[in-house]
Amino acid sequence: MKSTAFLSSLGVMLALFSFEARGQEDQSLPRIIRSLKDNRPNKEFPLAPDFKGIAEWIGSEPFKIRDLRKKVVILHFWTNGCINCQRNYEHDRQWLKDFDGKDVVMVGVHTPELEWEKDVARIRSEVEKNGLSFPVAVDTEGETWRAWDNRIWPTVYVIDQKGRVRYVWVGELAWEGAKGAEIVGDSVRSLLDGK
Repeated sequence: MKSTAFLSSLGVMLALFSFEARGQEDQSLPRIIRSLKDNRPNKEFPLAPDFKGIAEWIGSEPFKIRDLRKKVVILHFWTNGCINCQRNYEHDRQWLKDFDGKDVVMVGVHTPELEWEKDVARIRSEVEKNGLSFPVAVDTEGETWRAWDNRIWPTVYVIDQKGRVRYVWVGELAWEGAKGAEIVGDSVRSLLDGK
């Protein structure tokens, strides 16, 4: 599977793995990504959908996306059986260090692909074993996944201080030498700087 990167003039990052031109390419993309690709001047970025159907929270009491306003949010969709997701853990830990003490919140959304990945004890163990010290919403039935129209594990979204989705990286952050972690980190810094 060949990875390609797309960077629009709006700073939208995508690592697209299997989205091929099929006449109506935009319709094959999730709606949030289609919205971010819209290059109209002065367009509004899409509001981040809220968490839905969360079975359990690991490392936090339940909260809503709107509770995180005035902060930049790194929202990471992943599942514990996905090797590409596991390869992103080092970047998650680095972002926690890089943005410690800043108005940045990292949130994981664990949405299982396979039945055995629904085991909350296993998810909790993976979180602890891998030093993922950020809140994790356990999206057992995929309600939050569907609210975001997400399609690929892993996917990282960056939400601005007004609750609007500003950036997305689809896929493993360092796939075939990609600089996804760096690009996501830069997008967070840009939002912190008011850009």
